Amino acid sequence: MSGSSSDLSKVVLYSALSLIEVPQNMKNSNTPLSPGHFSLSLLLGFFLTLTMISIPQSAKACEIWDVVVEKGDCTSDTTYTLWINFEYEDVQSDYFDLWANGVFFGYYEYADLPITIPNFPKSGNNNDWIKICDNDNPGCCRIKEFASKECGNFNDCSITEVSVIKGDCTSEESYTITINFEYQNVGSDYFDLWFNGVYDNQYLYTDLPLTITDFPKSGNNNDWIKICDHELEDCCKVKEFDTKDCSNFNGCEIWDLIVEAHDCEDGKFLVDLDFNFANVGNNGFTVQGNGVQYGTFNYNDLFITFGPLEGDCETDYEFVVKDVDNPDCKAEFVLGEVCCDGECHLYDLVVEKGECTSDSTYVLTIDFEYQNVNGASFDLFANGSFFGYYQYAQLPLTITNFPKSGGNNDWIKVCDNDNEGCCAIKEFDTKECGGNGDCEIWDLVVDKGECTSDSTYTLLINFNYQNVNGASFDLFANGSFFGYYQYAQLPLTITNFPKSGGNNDWIKVCDNDNEGCCAVKEFDTKDCGNNDDCSIKELEANVGDCNEDDLFYVTINFIAMNPGSQGFSILGNGMNYGSFSYDSS
Repeated sequence: MSGSSSDLSKVVLYSALSLIEVPQNMKNSNTPLSPGHFSLSLLLGFFLTLTMISIPQSAKACEIWDVVVEKGDCTSDTTYTLWINFEYEDVQSDYFDLWANGVFFGYYEYADLPITIPNFPKSGNNNDWIKICDNDNPGCCRIKEFASKECGNFNDCSITEVSVIKGDCTSEESYTITINFEYQNVGSDYFDLWFNGVYDNQYLYTDLPLTITDFPKSGNNNDWIKICDHELEDCCKVKEFDTKDCSNFNGCEIWDLIVEAHDCEDGKFLVDLDFNFANVGNNGFTVQGNGVQYGTFNYNDLFITFGPLEGDCETDYEFVVKDVDNPDCKAEFVLGEVCCDGECHLYDLVVEKGECTSDSTYVLTIDFEYQNVNGASFDLFANGSFFGYYQYAQLPLTITNFPKSGGNNDWIKVCDNDNEGCCAIKEFDTKECGGNGDCEIWDLVVDKGECTSDSTYTLLINFNYQNVNGASFDLFANGSFFGYYQYAQLPLTITNFPKSGGNNDWIKVCDNDNEGCCAVKEFDTKDCGNNDDCSIKELEANVGDCNEDDLFYVTINFIAMNPGSQGFSILGNGMNYGSFSYDSS
């Protein structure tokens, strides 16, 4: 065995959960030991064996551990939502009992974990606590104490009405979800998102509704998300929901679905349909759309032609292809309106707004469908004024300097060239371009990491910017110039950010050579003053095989940083196994 004085490996022989009377002379490693009690060797650490003590095998039973609580919104001045989860093993019932601050609260099924308590009562003190016990085993319990929720201003920042819509499985262990919620009095433009207890990322509130394409399953009956305002860490909401059954997922895929209409004949038309596929079932696929089942087909028959369909200039034709054996394996295609009356039609006019190009103009991309047009070009009108004419072959068409109307809405009209009766109009929200030409740095956020000394720590910095002069920016730390960096390096990690020496630190970022284009962020400093405190970490316990007397060895390993001079104790299962010196010989 190799290591240092702070990397210790010990072997303790015991059976779990029984009270054992340990002789006094075993409680101090400096007491001389007679043969048979201890075997001790030292090699930059030590190896310790206790006398075998027989304990009933049943003592290794029920266990509850890793209790986790998440506080949600206040529901009154004295209650709040509490989310509870924990691990368990060898329980003797399907249920567990819950106590809230010493008062029995109710019993719940293990299968329902995690559970949400909508009106958890505050104790009235700084801390609240829960106790969890197996329903049929009052000796199998775990207590969790935690800081109480401050509910004096429970009408402040809130996240409410969280909805989760489950989509298709993307593997046996993941599926698509769409998240949406209401919020008010939030502290920033961003919210943080956790999946089943694991931090995912931060997102803009304006991204809502938000689609996650590969949401990871928890492995239990329920999955859950947690949403917190990025700046107000107590402004959170937990949403629990039934998991998606993806056990039959086999990687089935249908993609590149294309549907093309034939020329009209007697007011009707046929369609051709084709697509790519992989890992599909053996019973073919169905085609449906607009409330009509078009039939079941074999993959070997692709591509397929079916119809005729009515070209009535009104039906917005859509088609959905589904694998018969895997109905979640599907693809959709929108064909739109088809007109078989021989008249000119422009339809399905869509616009996509791009970046501002001045205070009064922005990029606009235009696309639409057309049928029975007179020639090769069309006229474009912007907010009622003729803007120009273009070729149909240029679609989708990008206008680099589309003019704002000056009101809340803009609109375009497209007409077949020299046919003023064949037109389509689209109205849409205008683009906000006020002050667009000015350099701007905003949404400056920081994330504190580990201390790297008594006076420095890791700091992650990120922000948004536009109309900057060049490729780099200057960084100031607590009023002193720290360095300049490329915008392309964002998010930027500073490994040795210097503390100010006060309660707060702050940074300023400025566009390089543009001292007027800056943003400042002040934040709580990182407490690194206890860098030399004692800590015991990376504790491991490895159980060996049982012997013929139903006893077993446990090997305990841990790392001690800056330990005291009086040694350490080994405690567990209601008893003290002994006190030992770190440099015992």
